[in-house]
Amino acid sequence: MCSSYTAEVSAQEELLGPSPIVPVDIAWLLDLKKPASRTPVIDDGRIFIPLLDGTLLALNIDTGAQVWSRHRPVHGDLIVDNGILIATYEQLLIAFDAPSGRLLWTHRLDQRRMTTPTISNGWLVATLRDTTLVAFRATDGQELWRQQLGLNATANPSISGGRVYIPLEAENGGAVRALDLSTGNYVWERTLTGVPGPILALDAVFVGATDNFFYRLRLDDGRVDWHVRTGGDIYGLPAIDEERVYVTSLDNIVRALDRENGAQRWRMPLRGRPESGPIRVENSLVLSGLAPNVQMFHTETGRPMGRLTADNELAMPPQHIQRENPEENRTILLTRTGGLMVLKPATGPQQLSAEFPLHPILPAPNVITDNGQPLLVQPLPPSSPPISHARRFTVQVAIYDRSAAAEETVNMLRGNGYPAFLTAGRRTRLGTLRRIRIGQSLGHGHAMRLIEQLRVDGVIDARLLTTTN
Repeated sequence: MCSSYTAEVSAQEELLGPSPIVPVDIAWLLDLKKPASRTPVIDDGRIFIPLLDGTLLALNIDTGAQVWSRHRPVHGDLIVDNGILIATYEQLLIAFDAPSGRLLWTHRLDQRRMTTPTISNGWLVATLRDTTLVAFRATDGQELWRQQLGLNATANPSISGGRVYIPLEAENGGAVRALDLSTGNYVWERTLTGVPGPILALDAVFVGATDNFFYRLRLDDGRVDWHVRTGGDIYGLPAIDEERVYVTSLDNIVRALDRENGAQRWRMPLRGRPESGPIRVENSLVLSGLAPNVQMFHTETGRPMGRLTADNELAMPPQHIQRENPEENRTILLTRTGGLMVLKPATGPQQLSAEFPLHPILPAPNVITDNGQPLLVQPLPPSSPPISHARRFTVQVAIYDRSAAAEETVNMLRGNGYPAFLTAGRRTRLGTLRRIRIGQSLGHGHAMRLIEQLRVDGVIDARLLTTTN
């Protein structure tokens, strides 16, 4: 249970301006008794939580009161938009009326999904195992069009304006492809030297990749405006404001880049490995990982603005609800043990000391301009990560004591597109144990995405292991 918290406020708050989040008081606490099975989502003052026992629960953010609940096990992440809540179970898409929990429609896909569907302004798009992208009308589940991509999607599609943008994995890197949202027709494609992650599409396309570069692409034709080298794979969706774009990478650094030219404005170290992209709340940048610490930085200077600490590991990135009346703002923390804590702005005097060590701002990385050259003509090699980030990983999915059963499972996984292989361990009283693993030298981000896809396919005991190379 999330029965305690700590909030620290930076000693430089007077110089930076007040934080929109800290200091805080606890609005309410709730022990859900069971962990969440997937990441909750928030919409119009409600939080929707899928629990491990198969309960789908909707709570009022301000009071903690139950709005509705249904017994509806889910396999993928929930998504919500404009009063429609979408859940997935095996090959089913299930739509609920978010305010009441009433079932709107279900649609059985003809094969398994590759990524979590995306919903925006009445459009619902999903990528399937055979690399097909399917578009639905979110209000009734009517299929509108299909488009064969030919490559596997590496993250959820992104809908913006009249287009849908898909990050794809290719043989020697990856690509970002833009399709017309109304028809699914091809618009453009930009090949990258790394596998792209989640896409933020606004006045330009912002995306990071496993080649340790963060890119800005043009909306009209996908040309690279600029790309910036980091010290590790870009992790999660970037955040943005009028002047800067903010990214986290697996060298445990958060960076603020100039939105127009990619020049680094500041960068600061994180206390742990990020598990999501940054979240911008007015002049604060909020970051979290598996550790129970939530860090906040000033968007203009990068200086720390405070920290929240729960009493257990977090099950989701902190969620912040910004309202017209600042006193009604809410910050939501959910721990892996099922402790739900909702915070509100403090109304009394500050209760905690403001001792917060300030890190020096680190030197800037190189910014490489595009110069109008196609990326495939002069590919840029990945940067050398620091020693602390030099670890590589494999994913272990099963252990067998019989060779025939192990080989059968490997063949099945390979038939499903996974690069599975066998490795024999030391001999035990049960005989020689044969371990089934996937991927021999994976980056951390790639390995975690692989584990997520294995869970979608029903392999729930996939484990991350460090390799020796």
